[in-house]
Amino acid sequence: MDWLSIFNENRTELLHYLQGRLKSDADAQDVLQEIYLRTSRLKAKDVNNPKAYIYKIANNLAIDYQRSNSSYSRLKQNLEQSHTDADTATEPAPDRAYEAQQRLSVLKEAIDSLPTKCRRAFILHRFGRKKVAEIAKELGVGKNSVEKYIIRAMRECSAAIDRYEAASRRVDDK
Repeated sequence: MDWLSIFNENRTELLHYLQGRLKSDADAQDVLQEIYLRTSRLKAKDVNNPKAYIYKIANNLAIDYQRSNSSYSRLKQNLEQSHTDADTATEPAPDRAYEAQQRLSVLKEAIDSLPTKCRRAFILHRFGRKKVAEIAKELGVGKNSVEKYIIRAMRECSAAIDRYEAASRRVDDK
């Protein structure tokens, strides 16, 4: 059984299926590339219906992709909101300025603790305003990897802030 020929025979049909599921040609292309990579690594197996097996892979990857995009969108929206709040605020009170400086320090530590590629992807995207495709090319990885790096970095930053706020509340309660 040649998995790549089965993939190639069904490529157009798979792409249409993914475009319908993901509502984006670019996202469908990304998932299709991942399906190709996964099928290229498959060994001959006892699979009664190889086409159904490839569609199962497609369905699972589409679900994963939608979940990661949903998480990414929420985190991105939260960060953008915090920037909007900071941009519209007037001169902060000294205690608020100190609090902001502490949060910034927590975020810097969180970013510094990330693995190198993850940190670079996040910094290039968030502060360098580079697109995912540009970052992928610069780092020599796929766009999916860059998106995963950015999501991981945003989650780590969010978790660091959550830990800081929890610790601050404990101090305030005493």
